[in-house]
Amino acid sequence: MIQGTILFLSMYLLGQISDALKKNPLKNRSAYKEDDATSVQLRVHADDDFAVEHVPADDIESLFYIFIWILVLYNGPLRWEWEGFDFKSSILAQWSEHAIYNLEVAKNVKIAFISSPNGKALVDNISPYFKDLLPLAENWRQIFRTKWNSEKRVDFDSLL
Repeated sequence: MIQGTILFLSMYLLGQISDALKKNPLKNRSAYKEDDATSVQLRVHADDDFAVEHVPADDIESLFYIFIWILVLYNGPLRWEWEGFDFKSSILAQWSEHAIYNLEVAKNVKIAFISSPNGKALVDNISPYFKDLLPLAENWRQIFRTKWNSEKRVDFDSLL
């Protein structure tokens, strides 16, 4: 079984799963969304024809999306949500909107976020509490952008 939270899946995994599902639509695939700010899950009970390669770079990219999720959604410690936060107009909604039905859309929205020459989407969405972490988040995004443009994957050494 392949399982993951779509919001945090790497661009590569989203692409691989999307391609595999196009080639082999599975009857026993399920996806659900709990609420706006909760996870969108994909569960696939796959057979031998459903091949997806998961590498450490996918985990590094997932960690980046989790980091961004925290910076955008929360405005303090202990899951203190940002008062007045509008999920539907945030980059988080862009990552998840329609993703439950179309993984290609989820992948393309992440590509647009990563490959943007400026960090405007990040600057416009980060909560006030985490503004001091904006340079770190933008540095990470630029590392992913550089690697994406060179068609390479981010590894631990790149982040260090």
